[in-house]
Amino acid sequence: MKQQFILSEYADIQIADYELTPDERDYLTRTSIIRDTKPWERRFYFDELKTGLRIKTQSWVGVIELDKMRIVIQPKFNKGFTDLIDMISFIEDLPFYQWEDSLGTLDKSDFLEILVRLFLKEVDQVFQFGIIKEYVTESDNLTNLRGRVHFRKNLQQNFNIPTKIYCNYDELVTDVAENQILLSVIRKITTIKLQQRTKQQLNQIRYQLEQLCSEYKGTEWPSFSYHRLNAHYERAHKLGRYLWERLSAKTFYTGKNFYYSFLIDMNELFERFVAQLLTKYLPMEYKITASKRITQAIQLDGVRYRDIIPDILVENKRTKDVKVLDVKYKQYGNKRVDTDDVFQLAFYAQNRKMAQDGLYDAAIIYPRFLEDLDMKSRRLALNLLSGYPGALHLHSLGIESVLQAVQSKKVDELKEIAINLIS
Repeated sequence: MKQQFILSEYADIQIADYELTPDERDYLTRTSIIRDTKPWERRFYFDELKTGLRIKTQSWVGVIELDKMRIVIQPKFNKGFTDLIDMISFIEDLPFYQWEDSLGTLDKSDFLEILVRLFLKEVDQVFQFGIIKEYVTESDNLTNLRGRVHFRKNLQQNFNIPTKIYCNYDELVTDVAENQILLSVIRKITTIKLQQRTKQQLNQIRYQLEQLCSEYKGTEWPSFSYHRLNAHYERAHKLGRYLWERLSAKTFYTGKNFYYSFLIDMNELFERFVAQLLTKYLPMEYKITASKRITQAIQLDGVRYRDIIPDILVENKRTKDVKVLDVKYKQYGNKRVDTDDVFQLAFYAQNRKMAQDGLYDAAIIYPRFLEDLDMKSRRLALNLLSGYPGALHLHSLGIESVLQAVQSKKVDELKEIAINLIS
């Protein structure tokens, strides 16, 4: 039976007497590298020791499956992966699922199994609501008139053949992108190991889709415009995209083994979480812009040299004041802010001319979990004795408390949280 090791973000574990095969070593190396252009930046680190294997995690959570071992990296949530999926649901405007219905016998560590079951649940809802169909124009040489006669083709192929007629006609088909991409996700999921109950449902849905459409052949997720006829596909597409993109990038076949990983970057997820919170619960007078590229901030001899990309800009449409927010998935409540983060945010604030009482002004937002002490907002004075003073605010955000407020529909509490982040 395959060994399973569970650890959290920013932790390490030593697995005694585990020796990597060459294929496993190659797979772990390629999976750990985030960008080929920066091979030193890793999703996780591993070291082969004389006594075994050491794994050191970073901010990426999920599962890594090897030949004889499964490594589960959990987020620092009280409820593990269930809160992580609620976090994804909040970002993507999906419903908060009823876990007693969805989990069954699943453990909180079965992240991929949970996500697959939720995806299959949404695909089943698509079938219940109705499969989308589209008209396409077909051409064929028929024995009976259908649609419109294609006169040129008919003369070319049926000259002196009165029993045939070449026609153009509209055919209602289900082989469309909305269905094709669901089949593509299903086929990728079938390569991973799942519980028997999940496999049975997966195979049933796969068979149904194979009767309706071919697999999507593109390498990028297709763009959809949702409307009255296909709006019921949106939830299945959103969950399917998480599976399709991450399984596409990190699957690896050898002669008889199949390795896979499914990892999510908590830095990116937390940034999107904060942006969604502000977008949904700040008053209408504020405009939220995420990751806006500033192209002329750094120049060489008057020519654009390097771009900067602040995480979030919050503009008061009435006063035109703009606040720069930098979202950091770091435990800044218990340690000093990194010098690089201070310099970076001060530069952003100066560039955007954040003037309040003569100060440039910006904020760092970092996560606070239930086990942490109640952290108050703090304010760092920047360049206080110079002619260009500024202020850097540190605001902690309780992810779990926000999710609880969303589930309980405590709108006033959520509005207050959002206002406090930009105050």
